[in-house]
Amino acid sequence: MGSFEHHKKQRRQQPGKIDSPLNEKLKNVKWGEFKLGDLFEILTYKKRFDANKVELVENCGHPYVVRTSSGNGQKGFIDEDEIYLNDGNTISFGQDTATMYYQEVPYFTGDKIKILKSKLSRFGKTNAQFFLATMRNSFQNFTWGSSSFNVSIIANQKVQLPLKEKSLDFSNPCDNIKNIDFDFMESFIRELEEERIRELNAYLLATGLKDYTLTPEEENALEAIKTVQWGEFEIGKVFDVLTSKKRFDANKIEVLDNGKYPYVVRTALNNGIKGYLNESKEYLNDGNSISFGQDTATMFYQEHPYFTGDKIKIVKCKSESFNKLNALYFLTSMNKTFSTFSWGSSSFNVDIINCQKMQLPTKNNKPDYATMETFIKAVEKLVIKDVVLYADSKIETTKTVIKKDVEYKINEEAGLLNIADSIN
Repeated sequence: MGSFEHHKKQRRQQPGKIDSPLNEKLKNVKWGEFKLGDLFEILTYKKRFDANKVELVENCGHPYVVRTSSGNGQKGFIDEDEIYLNDGNTISFGQDTATMYYQEVPYFTGDKIKILKSKLSRFGKTNAQFFLATMRNSFQNFTWGSSSFNVSIIANQKVQLPLKEKSLDFSNPCDNIKNIDFDFMESFIRELEEERIRELNAYLLATGLKDYTLTPEEENALEAIKTVQWGEFEIGKVFDVLTSKKRFDANKIEVLDNGKYPYVVRTALNNGIKGYLNESKEYLNDGNSISFGQDTATMFYQEHPYFTGDKIKIVKCKSESFNKLNALYFLTSMNKTFSTFSWGSSSFNVDIINCQKMQLPTKNNKPDYATMETFIKAVEKLVIKDVVLYADSKIETTKTVIKKDVEYKINEEAGLLNIADSIN
């Protein structure tokens, strides 16, 4: 069945960083190490659909999965021959980016996407999130690029998964793959979701974000975007594309879980932040800027000063009107601009970045920062509304489940008392 190694109370590669009582569960669980090739078939897509040659559709078709780091890897929907659909209940894996997502339903793919189809019958939507967490942790120290993730490398990469207690018998290590503890993974994911929902609700209340009513100005901004005057601007005309003050090699420094100054790399996760560094402040790059991964086109707004890893450019706006809100509008436009590029180490040099064009609202032939900011405020409220309603629904569902459990326990206790009385 392949390579397997046991680790008792192993902590160095737990799936993600959980700062909560749930972390105690991860500390006490028994861990096993498995090759991905033992857990998944690594398949080639049935057909590659070129992003420049397909037509995205609405209200029909099937998901079109590419190497984007957002939207669960989905660029949109396309209506193509269904014989080229890849199976659902699989993981899509971007080969030169290590962007990976669970795909519940059948889907089409773009270039350099591998299909990871589980060999385990219990693999599904809930436990897939646990697999993804440990897989992302496993790939986070890789150098990104077009040759980084061939099938052999993916298949031989090791991940850690929880084991049942009976797996402590090592008479036949090849059989231990049967002892992966799916019950633990599914229970852990459910509890984590409930905890995050509680935290989200508390955060929304504390920050006042539960008020998602649009102001008249925000309502006007949503309407005005339909008739706004658009302009095309080269990135280099609006931003200075700067080299980071110092490149910090992830393999030669201590990356902390917590700290004051973020360490930004080319990961597509967590706003590009791998962790925190305790290094000289003279090497900090300015906050209120955009970090840009050169061979991945992963870009994020960085509010505070930060250190960087390899191949990160600092994209600093020339206007003082640039801020956290309108930055999100710029990022949307920039991501769209770079979405059709071929990814790789030579794809995004400074000259290429500078000459790329963005579509932006204009005023007096200049970017209209105020309109972008108001529009983003309105969109945020619309998104928050969905989040609030989702959180409220989940909280009510949890309350209902708890209530039923309590009623069951009460009835069970009452039944036992009745039995005891009849015996007496």
